[in-house]
Amino acid sequence: MKFALRSLLKSPGFTAVALLMLALGIGLSASSFSMTNAFLLRNVPYPSAERLVRLFVTSSQGPQGTFSPGNALELRKTTQTLGDIAFFNGNSLSLGESGQPVEQVNGMNVTANFFDLIGVQPSLGRGFLAGEDSPEKPHVAVITQRAWVRRYAADPAVIGRSVRLNTELFTIVGVLPQSFDAPLVWGPVEYLVPQIIYPNFPTLFKDSWFQAIARLKPEISLR
Repeated sequence: MKFALRSLLKSPGFTAVALLMLALGIGLSASSFSMTNAFLLRNVPYPSAERLVRLFVTSSQGPQGTFSPGNALELRKTTQTLGDIAFFNGNSLSLGESGQPVEQVNGMNVTANFFDLIGVQPSLGRGFLAGEDSPEKPHVAVITQRAWVRRYAADPAVIGRSVRLNTELFTIVGVLPQSFDAPLVWGPVEYLVPQIIYPNFPTLFKDSWFQAIARLKPEISLR
C-alpha cells in the first residue's frame, strides 16, 4: 500500500486521470443497472407489477433475444407457469392527418390481451377486444396520454376519429391514462395498434421479432 501510494503521488496527472476513469466507469455501471432494472419491469406503475416478467430467448448471440412467431405462439399454448403471455413490438409509424405533413411517431404493435395482462385500461374509450389482432378485423388504435394532450388538445371527441398510420386508416377507440407511461420500458409511445396474428404465424420459426411479457400464475414464484 505504501509503495502504491508513493507511486501515485509521484504521478499526480496519471492519478487524476485514473480516478476520473474509475468514477466514470462506476457511474456508467450504476446508470446501466438502473436502466436494466426498469427494462426488466422492476417498479413499473402497474397492478401487482412484481408478478410481471419479461421473456427472452437466450442464445450464443445474446441473453435477451426475441421470439419467432411460431415459438411465441407455441410458448403461449404450452406454458405451465404463466397465467397469460402478450406479445409486442416497438414500431415507427408514419402519421398522416388531413391538412398536416406526414410525421414519424413512436408506436407499438401489441396483441389484444396486452392491456388486460399489464392491468392498465384506457381512461377514455376502450382497449382492444379479443380477436382484434386477427387480420380480418377493422383497424383500430389506442393512443397514450402524451398523444392525446399533444396532438388532440385532450379533446374527448377524439374517440371515433380516423387517423392514417402507414397508409392505413385506423379508428381511435381509446386513450390510455398517464399511469401507462414507462419510457424506459416502452419508450415515448403515442399510438398502439393490434399486432396482427396471421394464419401462417404458427409455422414461422426462422425470423424473430416478437417481444414477450407475461404474468406469473398466482401459485408460481419468480424463482
